[in-house]
Formats: sequence, structure tokens, C-alpha cells
Amino acid sequence: WRTITYAIAKKFNPSSKLLPIDTLRNELKRNPRIMHSIHPYKFEELAQSVFSDYYECEVKKVGQSHDGGIDLIIVLSDEPILVQVKRRESKSAVEQISTVRDFLGAMFIKNNSKGIILSTADHFSRTSKKIIDTLLSERRLNFFELKDYNSFCSMINVISNKNKKGWDKLKDCYKFKSV
Repeated sequence: WRTITYAIAKKFNPSSKLLPIDTLRNELKRNPRIMHSIHPYKFEELAQSVFSDYYECEVKKVGQSHDGGIDLIIVLSDEPILVQVKRRESKSAVEQISTVRDFLGAMFIKNNSKGIILSTADHFSRTSKKIIDTLLSERRLNFFELKDYNSFCSMINVISNKNKKGWDKLKDCYKFKSV
């Protein structure tokens, strides 16, 4: 008898708007490089799901055309955290200061001092990091995070491990060979 060791049950297109979020999250654990090809609206839904599990709270998706720069609202305390989501197609993209300035303007208009910018860019520019550090140290912002590709992948891994049963966590520590 022959044994089949690998099979493909179904192929999917990561840029499809119809892809279920659970399927997308599972595939991202195996192949995080598909993140840059996810449809922008589906990426907002993915971010909503990941932030909800990561912060263990309610996250509202408010992003749409002409949304004023706010895509998600994390309802964690009396003052919600506003989130801007940027899905970049280039793996080597750098998120520039203009994105940060635009979002800070949107936060100012909403009279909010807590925010997160999530981007699939490789990193944020030095100027972007510097302006946020300055505003936080001057206490003009209460909370602000810049989340790039690597930090978002880390969030996905953390919530994946958090949802595992005890045996699954133990199994990951050891290399088991099939007999």
C-alpha cells in the first residue's frame, strides 16, 4: 500500500474579498509573506480580528471610503484607541512621516490622544518614530504605537499560541517524528 503524506484540500487567493478570516489567519501563520497580497478591505477585517484577540476587547471596523483616516476603533477603556490600517504591496516599503501626520490630524479632529498605525511596511521612517516619541514624552499623546510588518506577525503568533491547548504548546517544544 502507498501512503499519501501531502494533499491540498483547497487553494485560495489571498487577494479575495471573500476569504474567511480564520482561514486567512491560519495561512498567515504558515506563510506570512502573503500579507502584502491581501485585499485592503480584507486586511482591515484581519486587523480587527487580530487586535480583538490580542487586546481581548471589542474592536469596531469603521473604515470605508472617505473615513477621515480612521479604520478601526479599539474599545478598551473610556477613551478608545483609534487605528489607521495601511496595507502596502511592497515588502520593502517604508511608512513615511506623511502617514503619521495625517493620522495625528484625524486624531486631533476626533479629540483623541490614543492611536495605533498598523502597516505592512517593513518599517517606519526615523522621522515618524521620532515625532511619536517626542509627543509621548511631552504627554501630548496618552498612547501611540507604530506597528510594522514584523510586529503584526508577532501579534498573530502570540494570539495563535494563546489559543492553543496545553498539549499543543508542549508538542511545539519537542520535535516528534512520525513512525
